Amino acid sequence: MSGVAGLLVVTVGPNSHANPPTPSTTIARSAPVPHDLAPVGLPEALAHLPDDVPITIVLPSPERFFRKLEARLERVAPSASAFAHQAVLDGLVEVIGGPVQPSTFRRLGIAVDREVALISDPEAGVTIVRFALHDRRRFEAWLSRTVPEERRSMDLGRERAIVLYPDSELPIICLLRVSHAHCQIGTGHGQRPGEALSRLVSAGIRPLSDAADVQAVRPHLHEDADLMAFIRPKLLIPSVEAWADARTRRSRRFRGAAEHTSSSVHSKYVVRVARSWLGGSRLLAFSFAFDRGAFDTRMHAILEGPAAARLGAFVSSEAPEAVLATWSQTPALARLLMRLEPSAASALLEALGLDLSADALNGTVSALLLGVDSECQAARSLVKDPRAHLFYLPMAVALGLRAPVDARRMFRSGSEGESTSLFSGVRFREGADPRTLQAEHFGSSLEVRVLERVLLMGTGEGTVAAAERRWDARIDRPSNSGGFLELSVDLSAVRAALASARIERSSDDLKRLRAMEQKLDLWMAHMRRVDLHARMAESAPQLSVEFSGR
Repeated sequence: MSGVAGLLVVTVGPNSHANPPTPSTTIARSAPVPHDLAPVGLPEALAHLPDDVPITIVLPSPERFFRKLEARLERVAPSASAFAHQAVLDGLVEVIGGPVQPSTFRRLGIAVDREVALISDPEAGVTIVRFALHDRRRFEAWLSRTVPEERRSMDLGRERAIVLYPDSELPIICLLRVSHAHCQIGTGHGQRPGEALSRLVSAGIRPLSDAADVQAVRPHLHEDADLMAFIRPKLLIPSVEAWADARTRRSRRFRGAAEHTSSSVHSKYVVRVARSWLGGSRLLAFSFAFDRGAFDTRMHAILEGPAAARLGAFVSSEAPEAVLATWSQTPALARLLMRLEPSAASALLEALGLDLSADALNGTVSALLLGVDSECQAARSLVKDPRAHLFYLPMAVALGLRAPVDARRMFRSGSEGESTSLFSGVRFREGADPRTLQAEHFGSSLEVRVLERVLLMGTGEGTVAAAERRWDARIDRPSNSGGFLELSVDLSAVRAALASARIERSSDDLKRLRAMEQKLDLWMAHMRRVDLHARMAESAPQLSVEFSGR
């Protein structure tokens, strides 16, 4: 069975496990819709799928996808690429009867330059793969030669399907048509063999491509994506519930009453969380495009109910404070800009240990990561408290104000270690600059300065003065995303800062950070920056997130 299963996997990815992966796939109607009749900009496969499938993953061109992936691997990690190529592909040479290359698959009748669609239905417990054929007779002849003694046939509606490895735990049921093959892996949970496949290829389905939610998200995805995914979170809730029930039943077998009760409580908690999060979204759509030196990922969600209300109450509909939006674009290792409702900003600051009322805030929060300080007191004393990260990695924070505030009073009283809030236990001290409130935290400097409509806070000696100087160096253009969240990391600057810091004598956390950076550098050496933007649609409860690297 490993040969054919491996072939199906290789058609969509570089994994040649003996058993096919759990995600299922699918496709098709009795009379396939021609490609030029499919909705513009949507994968052609969506015109053949019912609109109630939980997960759909499409590779528009597997050949192009893995050519790009291999080029990327060879550029940043030639040895890793060679190892992966050897491990993944060599095991299939004997089964396929030749080198694993696009030309080899074409000789088998498989069109590797056309769409492969995967559909996962965890509740049904099957996997269905749809891939294109340029010559059905060649593919069917190859199947006959490969598994002659493990090949049966069965009726699937009015059509005849091929069953491979019928006596195994994961039989493969393939329905071959002129231009496509549809292969179901497994028989499902309590279903007749081939029932899921028969339903998915039956005539009269409501196509996924016609679903209003799918049409709504398409403009937010890539025109020329290398991978696309459409997920209906609500349809995954029964699978989570079934998993939780099975987990609870298994815990009865060899555990005591207390352990079983604990397992049952945890399972119920998981189900509640799943219902809360998965039930708040009608559709999640992803697209991914990449090349040698860049990648671009886009996600668009259509929300409803409490999830939409919660996000709507968190995100501000007003434009961010202009001076903070431009200040946040001045040079830094990383920058963050958030546009929140004042009450949400106040609650966020309260969680960090700062007492600022919603009436005093306009909701715009900006932060700049200024460097790596391996010589600060918190680093040199090897403080293990995670709050000390604020001083290993000095930063400046700017909060937009609507009313004057007393900077000293916004810090809650308390001694060091009484609370896990970031700023609990701050100790004030006299500073050289009367305009700046100076405090000591973990033996390092914390500075605060209140301007006319902005509160500046810096972790590290001189950070507030540096932050204020940036008002004169602001870029004279507004934030370009129009979103409620912008995050940008200058990878080149981060690498330079870590390379110049004397981390050998510093905290374990900084040593781990450098080790992580060195490992990631293997994959990101040719990337200068990564950016994330998130925005809410004004007229509908829809969330868009873009994550890119250049």
